[in-house]
Amino acid sequence: MRPQELQKIIDTLNLSELKDSFKNKIAGKKLAIFGAGEAGRKLINVLVKKKIDIDAVISSDNKQWNKKIEDFIVSSPDILSKDEWFVIIASLFWKEIESKLIKRGINNFCSHYFQDLVSTKFDEIIKASEKILELIEIMADIKSIEVLRELLSVLIYEDVFSLSNYFTEQQYLPDDIPELTNALQKIDGDIVDAGAWDGDTLELFINNPITSTKNQIIWSFEPGPTAFDKLCQRIKVSKWEDKCRAIRACLGKEKNELHFDDSCQKGSSMYYPYKQGIKTDVIALDEFLSDRKIGFIKMDIEGAEMDALRGARKLITKNKPILAICVYHNLKDLWEIPL
Repeated sequence: MRPQELQKIIDTLNLSELKDSFKNKIAGKKLAIFGAGEAGRKLINVLVKKKIDIDAVISSDNKQWNKKIEDFIVSSPDILSKDEWFVIIASLFWKEIESKLIKRGINNFCSHYFQDLVSTKFDEIIKASEKILELIEIMADIKSIEVLRELLSVLIYEDVFSLSNYFTEQQYLPDDIPELTNALQKIDGDIVDAGAWDGDTLELFINNPITSTKNQIIWSFEPGPTAFDKLCQRIKVSKWEDKCRAIRACLGKEKNELHFDDSCQKGSSMYYPYKQGIKTDVIALDEFLSDRKIGFIKMDIEGAEMDALRGARKLITKNKPILAICVYHNLKDLWEIPL
């Protein structure tokens, strides 16, 4: 299958959901695109392909007025009335445009639904079509293919779609994939919990009926001091000391040091190192756990997954553990990590 054929598949992803989403948003209103530049042009092309009617293209630049973009004449914002229009902003200056719309009393607008079409994600996915198809061929179950399809849709259309139908708190240990359940029952070795945060996934491993019965150690890696303190407290309060080992360190391809910002409330900013910030050690699993047998590796480490896997190459080759690796931090990780 060639790249253009994959693009046709991508173009049809969740078409009915896209239409339903817009029907709800613009019910009884006219649809205007605010932006006559390249972003506006791309958005117009997408909506035309989806057979969604566009009633006007707007620009605040009077030099653009009465000019033609695709098959539409560019108009002044003066044609917009309070309740008659729904406006999609397709411009890098979306904040400024939002303020202008609000001052005009127009509150029916959005500026983020198609932001990925302005970026390079769409083009990158098309360029990687052969690798994506190769990835599909090695997937072991139908559900994984469905999730990949939905994820591609999310990456392209951002907030229009979601993975809510596939979300589960047991994301690293799903119980509805027989192939994985069978593999989990055969785990022989320790568990690596990289990106342990405050111990939320550690608790999943402890409480899971399959992994909890195994006689192994869970190695929890978390570089952020704030999260690490919570992790240690959770282990202590829950009396998991005999089963868990908490290590404040980042994982990488080799031993090193880095600085990062620990101000994020939801996760450690390991993917964005700073020259000034909190210093932490970077360790390679091949060296740190060289004498341990590893049966399962989970990684959610803010974009450092590929480097961490490179630092665990020998361990993975030797033990062949189950890998539960996040691939959403970097677009290319979606196909490069599995392949």
